[in-house]
Amino acid sequence: MTRGFIPVIILSIILSSFSLTIVAQSKTVTLTDAIDLAVQKNKQLESYRLKAEQSRKLKAEAFDPGSTGIYYSYDENNIAENNLPLKVLGVEQSFDFPTVYLYRLRAARTQVEVDNLIFDISRNELTKKVSQAYYKVILIQSKIRHLRALDSLYEGITTAADLRYRTGESNYLQLLTSRVRAMQMKTRNVQITEDLKNELQKFQALIQMDIMIKVPSEERGRLEIKFPDFDQHFGVMMFDEMQKLSQDRLLVEKNRLLPAISLQYFQGTNKAENAKIYPGFQVGISLPVFFGAQNARIQAARLKRRSAQRMRLITYPC
Repeated sequence: MTRGFIPVIILSIILSSFSLTIVAQSKTVTLTDAIDLAVQKNKQLESYRLKAEQSRKLKAEAFDPGSTGIYYSYDENNIAENNLPLKVLGVEQSFDFPTVYLYRLRAARTQVEVDNLIFDISRNELTKKVSQAYYKVILIQSKIRHLRALDSLYEGITTAADLRYRTGESNYLQLLTSRVRAMQMKTRNVQITEDLKNELQKFQALIQMDIMIKVPSEERGRLEIKFPDFDQHFGVMMFDEMQKLSQDRLLVEKNRLLPAISLQYFQGTNKAENAKIYPGFQVGISLPVFFGAQNARIQAARLKRRSAQRMRLITYPC
């Protein structure tokens, strides 16, 4: 008796552990929980968030004057007071015209706003899809409850019709009709159960979690209808910011036609006894002589601005 009882205990423990594991791998969520999980786990939304973070980091590159040059020169024609040539060590730096950096910074800030709005739009779209899938599952679950009640009702009607047919109270056509209706109800139950399975799979794909997600059988409360405020609509705001971005980039290219500034500072001396150190500086400007490439960039930026304006009018004409 004891030897036979031990394997039964072990098997019961294994089955209990297995059932607990299955329960632990499922989770019932509310709509708020589902939206939060989707926002946290969605890989596409994460890529938009990282893109916005990248734009914030790139604001610092708006002021980028390039590398600083260090040079050494020796010229026997450059004679000091002690009649010995000077050895000159200096540094040089070139800058675009200051307005170039101003408009580059404006464009970088606008790019951050555009990327943030793209993230917000994507998050709202994901929230919409999760909400639709969530309420669709609830609707199908409600239909299943009603169809099961009807299925039980039709089974009772079929049983009663069979009894009346046996007692001669009804004919075979009435019995056949009740049986057909009962079969139709069972077929609808099978179909809607399959629909529920498919919708749960779609809902699970939006959440992107490894465990099984369940939806409550009934959601309490009435849905609120929210009318959009077009002044604060993310889509309208994004297209407005894209217009500003294209305008800022056009101004950047136009200001590149202005003269660049170059600065130099240097010191010269030699190895003679009591040799002096001769400091000096040089300021210059560089003017664009060949305009073809820059004019092409300006024309391209102008077309980009027109494209942004047209897209704004086509998508949101108000």
